[in-house]
Amino acid sequence: MSGDDADPRGRFEESYWRASTVTREGRGFADTFYDRFLEASEEARTLFSNTDFPAQKRMFVLSILYVSSAYDTFRSAAVLDQLARRHRSIGVSPGLFDVWTDCLLQTVRDYDPEWDESVEEAWRAVMAPGIGHLRKACAS
Repeated sequence: MSGDDADPRGRFEESYWRASTVTREGRGFADTFYDRFLEASEEARTLFSNTDFPAQKRMFVLSILYVSSAYDTFRSAAVLDQLARRHRSIGVSPGLFDVWTDCLLQTVRDYDPEWDESVEEAWRAVMAPGIGHLRKACAS
């Protein structure tokens, strides 16, 4: 991993590992994200009403890595396509990805002690291609 300011991937990865390994007030990163996401969206509450959250939270942490992999390689295209099919099959609207991204970034901001504007820019840059892929798939 690299801290080079010209390297969004490095800033993203460092922030991801800092944020995803922190516990605040007894709550982990994924716990706080899902609290925030479900509060922010009626669609999310409906879609996740019968969800096994311990399994979902494990998948969430991995999904960030899958989505981010589209930034500099598309070796994960099959994984993203599978993720897109799953989201499309349960009726996820393209707009829910905006809510998801906003809640994700708010949670990273809360959990990454080194959060600043350059970290936010790195997260947005690295996540954008994968989120765009999922949005497009759910729009069709």
